[in-house]
Amino acid sequence: MSTQSQLTKMEFNSSCFVNACKSFFHRIKETIKQFTKPATAVLAAGAASDITRSRKDLVEVIDILAKVCLVYSWKNSIIF
Repeated sequence: MSTQSQLTKMEFNSSCFVNACKSFFHRIKETIKQFTKPATAVLAAGAASDITRSRKDLVEVIDILAKVCLVYSWKNSIIF
């Protein structure tokens, strides 16, 4: 086998590997996008239910969520 044909095979193998890696990481990226993007219907339903709530109810919900976030961040900051 000549040196030229060996180089061509190595270049072909490396380009196949690079293409396979790009495809793999592209699929991972698309999967992450799919799981982190909220469904539009869910957002619309949530907005519609918030429209019917009073300002007092919304403030109470925000207060509860803020407390939950504070407790969660506090628990995660403790190092044992």
